Amino acid sequence: MDLLSADIFAQAFALAEPGMVHQLFLANTLFDATVMQGKLPDVHEIETVNANQLIAGQRSMTTDEGEKALQTFTELQPTNEALLRATLLALVRARPLPKVPLPDSAVVVIDDDHDPSMPAPMRYAVRERHAGSLQLCIQGGGHQPAIQRPHTVATLLLHRLTTA
Repeated sequence: MDLLSADIFAQAFALAEPGMVHQLFLANTLFDATVMQGKLPDVHEIETVNANQLIAGQRSMTTDEGEKALQTFTELQPTNEALLRATLLALVRARPLPKVPLPDSAVVVIDDDHDPSMPAPMRYAVRERHAGSLQLCIQGGGHQPAIQRPHTVATLLLHRLTTA
């Protein structure tokens, strides 16, 4: 199982079996895509327009720093039209996830204000949804803080798990 699959599995498990979850660490996960949906092309356009046109269209709609960072990240990726289409279609078709029924005291939100893959409105929505949680902004953590700042994340997790 790769890292992305493990992350998705962990989210699904927390939603399906909340009684078996005692601590929930959200690192750029369980976000609500509806904050981006009004800014994305419709399904037909995503399915029919070439990748360069999709990127150009996204660039023209940029309004905030988080979205600019997302576009920069997208432009730096190798052109993989199928992956770009799949990502955009997943965002357009996504429905809001229910909140995992845990007290906010059992939740830790981990993110980075300079995450190139998660626009600012999505990060803010996760923070607001779990307003009473421990919220850690790891500078330089990017979209995958456990990979980009493993020692920092490991130290924070170990401290949380041994003191909670």
